[in-house]
Amino acid sequence: MDAGRTAIGVCFAIVALSAIWDVVSRRMPNTLTLGGIALGIALRAAVGYTEAGLGGATRGVAWAFAGVALCAILPIISYARGEIGGGDVKLFAAIGALCGPGLGYNTQAWTYGVLIVLVYPMRLVRYGAVRSTLDNVRAAVGNMVRPKEARVPVTAVKLPPLALGPSIFAGMCLAFTIHGVFR
Repeated sequence: MDAGRTAIGVCFAIVALSAIWDVVSRRMPNTLTLGGIALGIALRAAVGYTEAGLGGATRGVAWAFAGVALCAILPIISYARGEIGGGDVKLFAAIGALCGPGLGYNTQAWTYGVLIVLVYPMRLVRYGAVRSTLDNVRAAVGNMVRPKEARVPVTAVKLPPLALGPSIFAGMCLAFTIHGVFR
């Protein structure tokens, strides 16, 4: 088994365990996420060193850091806005370190695709947000013609937090399938 397959296998295991852990406890352990980042950097350095000496190790570390940086940019923005947790950011960074920037970013794109197409619409229906939104639109339009004292209040539905781990796992499986990793 070559080093690329090893890194992908380790990445698969880390993301699968993180997804399970996220569903059970609503958090991802730093041992998995930060350990995945450190392991990705170390693995890339070791492979680079065996193939091309110190220069290869330097390129391997740079490749891993490029994966971490590229795969953490959008999640950090989402984290700063309170949309995702810190464990999700670190898990995306670990995927980038282990699989490189291309496959890592593709995993991220497929994850967001799964969220937009499947997860969010199902949550909106499950928690009654679609009906609430339609009621709010009707109230807002009606409030435009009602006198101030007769206006209907507009209310929001608060959705419970989402365990993002399973969506990251699904996005990773889609990216790996498209890139031919499972062949």
